Amino acid sequence: MILWSGDEPSPETVINVHTGEKIKLKRKVGGLVTIVTEPEDKIYRISFFKRRRLDDHTSVPFGYK
Repeated sequence: MILWSGDEPSPETVINVHTGEKIKLKRKVGGLVTIVTEPEDKIYRISFFKRRRLDDHTSVPFGYK
């Protein structure tokens, strides 16, 4: 099911997730690795590709019984 076919996703199909302390590895020249925590924002789009939508508005993968 395609919820949006334009260039930009519609506001109803976008979920913003903020993580306050994401642990990341920073690699520097010479192989030095530093562990840091940084805030991170991610944008997810709701998609129903390869899924079936049931009558109660839940979704399951194709082939699920």
